[in-house]
Amino acid sequence: MMEKHPRFSEGWIHAGLNARGAMLDGGRLELCAGPRPATPMTPTPPDCILARLTLGSPAFRAASRGAIWAHPIAPDESALRAGRARWFRLVTMSGQTMVEGTVGRKHHDEADLLIDHPDIEQGAIVSVSSVVHSEPNR
Repeated sequence: MMEKHPRFSEGWIHAGLNARGAMLDGGRLELCAGPRPATPMTPTPPDCILARLTLGSPAFRAASRGAIWAHPIAPDESALRAGRARWFRLVTMSGQTMVEGTVGRKHHDEADLLIDHPDIEQGAIVSVSSVVHSEPNR
């Protein structure tokens, strides 16, 4: 019996990453508190969004080495509310969620997005220095 483990060329992987990155041009990164919704298709409860950071346009550099790196992300100059960021969403300009993951403290936690200060104060400036998305099935 033959095993099923397809392998993909770097060109194939990069084409997919570049297409997904382009979908987020001008979108946003939302940092959220509270319980994470069941799926990325579940609407974001508005009272859980702590901060909204604006992605560039283009949002990501061209794929390289199986990953895409975000262009600089504009900070949220005034956080919407106070709380601990526990999860995030990458959302298109039209409001469609493309990626959802966990948030943790840099150098302390294991999470999909690591930030210096996950405890956010209302009105504070919130910034994220970088976002990298890699192909999960290389």
